[in-house]
Amino acid sequence: MNRFREQRIKHGFKSQKELADILFVNQTAVSQWERGITTPSSQLLIKLSELYGVTTDYLLGRDEKESPTTPSVESDSPRSHLMAAFWGGEKDLSQEELDDMWNDVERFAAFLAEKKRQEKKNG
Repeated sequence: MNRFREQRIKHGFKSQKELADILFVNQTAVSQWERGITTPSSQLLIKLSELYGVTTDYLLGRDEKESPTTPSVESDSPRSHLMAAFWGGEKDLSQEELDDMWNDVERFAAFLAEKKRQEKKNG
């Protein structure tokens, strides 16, 4: 099995679209990685490595051992998914600012979910 697919499934992403949404890419990109047609950009490869807690070499098939990196948050938590989506920008933020940002994102996600429920209800 392709390591991109293996890790996606192992970390609870049931669909390619679910992972794509978190990474802000389209589902086709994830599908192409999993079929070996293309590889993620170096930036996305690092995000995936952090999200899954493995090395980039492992994802690319250059290393047989997963050799987990030390993720900053438990890698299968919802918060780790948010961190992966914002990878890079948080380096200059304090922990308080990071916590505020995650809270804002969670509130926005709840808002969108409620909006979608209302749209379905109102048909």
